[in-house]
Amino acid sequence: MPTGVAYRITDDDGNLIGVTAAEHIYLPIARRDVDYFITPTTHTAMGAPLSVRVKHNSFVPSQAEDILEDIENRSEPLIYASGGVIYITGDNHNEWISIYDVYGTLWYYRPAITGNIGTLPAGKVYIVRVGDTVKKILL
Repeated sequence: MPTGVAYRITDDDGNLIGVTAAEHIYLPIARRDVDYFITPTTHTAMGAPLSVRVKHNSFVPSQAEDILEDIENRSEPLIYASGGVIYITGDNHNEWISIYDVYGTLWYYRPAITGNIGTLPAGKVYIVRVGDTVKKILL
C-alpha cells in the first residue's frame, strides 16, 4: 500500500462517516440498507470510490476486509501527489504516461510503469494521463 493513503468513507446520503488508514474497515449497521462509498485519498488527490452495501438486518458489525485489497487491485491506476512527487500505482495497462500543465504544455512522456516522478517543478497544477485515466494533480 502506498504511504500517505487514507480512505474516506461516506454513506449514500453524502454524510462523512470517517477517514482511516487502517487495514480493516468496519461499517455501521443502520435501520435500513446503506450503500457506503470508500474512496482512497491522499493530501492532494482522490481515487475512484468503491461501493459496499450493508444490510439493515446484519447481526454483527460488517467488516469490509476485502475492500482495501479490491481498491489496490482495481483495473485503473491510482495517481496521486505527495511531498513534491507524483506517484503512480496499480494497473497501468502497458500504456504511456503524459503530464501536461494547465496551459497544455507537455512536461513528461514515457511508458507508464509503477513508480514515482519527482523531476517536475513544484507549486503547479498538472494533468496526468495514464491510458484512459486522467487526474488533475497539485504538486
